[in-house]
Amino acid sequence: MLQKDIHVGWFAFEGEKFSPTPRDYSNCLGIVAWVNPSRFAPKGKRGLILLSDAMECIWSDEYCNVDVSDKNDGWLNTQKLLAYGATHNVKFPAAEWCCSYIKNGVKKGQAFLPAVYQLKRIMVNCDKVNDALSQIGAPLISDWCWSSSSYKQTVWETAQEKLKELFSRVGLYKWSLRPLKKAHVGAMIVYTDGVVIGNLKSYRLTVRAVMSFKKKLLV
Repeated sequence: MLQKDIHVGWFAFEGEKFSPTPRDYSNCLGIVAWVNPSRFAPKGKRGLILLSDAMECIWSDEYCNVDVSDKNDGWLNTQKLLAYGATHNVKFPAAEWCCSYIKNGVKKGQAFLPAVYQLKRIMVNCDKVNDALSQIGAPLISDWCWSSSSYKQTVWETAQEKLKELFSRVGLYKWSLRPLKKAHVGAMIVYTDGVVIGNLKSYRLTVRAVMSFKKKLLV
């Protein structure tokens, strides 16, 4: 099956199988939530599958400044967050849950937290996606969802980073952690109507994991 034959609202199954009905194959992963209109799209950017489960959790458990400002590549953002967390002892529950998703044939590391524009594209198709989700008894998209994209660092955050560096040099690192944790801001969230705003990373919000599909294009 070529990409032009796959449509938003179709069901995605293990082994890169797709169908307009949910019972044609076993192990339904979720719903085709976006198809790239370009037939020359590279592998990894040909479409997005919204996995059937949802989670509610925080974005991160500490203030930190990670370069995850990419608005179109959630897989890259997710990998950066996991790498940062491993070396700085910081938890990123939203990204970690997506990356650890293993169900119906999804392997660990295949799913990711979508970037803000990827999530926005999914929200444009919210009605079709929710209709399909309801057919398999999966939770609908009904509220704000976390993206993996952070804000560009604010002046306040930049100042705190400089203070942290200064305090570390003079042996006051532990004392400095308490005020530094309070900022905890800068992640982007998207509503079902496509509105994008920023939010505190310590808020518990809905998380939806996605996968890219790799079906060859018709050229």
